[in-house]
Amino acid sequence: MDSVRAWLLHTSSEFLLAVGEQELVEVLARPRTHYIPRATGQCHQVIVWRDRLLPLARPAVLAGLDGGGEHPVFAAVVAYQEAPGEPLQYGALALADAPVSIQVKAGPAAELPPLDREVWEGLLLSCFERDGRPVLVVDMEILFTTRPGR
Repeated sequence: MDSVRAWLLHTSSEFLLAVGEQELVEVLARPRTHYIPRATGQCHQVIVWRDRLLPLARPAVLAGLDGGGEHPVFAAVVAYQEAPGEPLQYGALALADAPVSIQVKAGPAAELPPLDREVWEGLLLSCFERDGRPVLVVDMEILFTTRPGR
């Protein structure tokens, strides 16, 4: 069976995402965040990373769960492209725990947790199960370039 390396991301104690090995650029412990007035609840802060301001997304909040408070324990800097051949873009994900390197084997998709279809339609690429829990694979380009549910 084919398998790929990925990173398991604990966006809260109960909400897991996975990104491809090459998508995770860096992990920051106790990142300093800056509040953005009038921004959406799931992405109302930025972090400074390598002289850039990166949006700090909170996928757990987007799923209607506790997002871990105003100060995440970790932030995962992820890279994505808006189109093939385009320069890399970056965003950050608030995490409740350090990422874990995993092997993901090809297989049938897992059952999705109850999510707001309007918000998550277009964001989800796949879903698999790990230790009896669903793990979502999200399109980072859509997460960081569109307003969910729009």
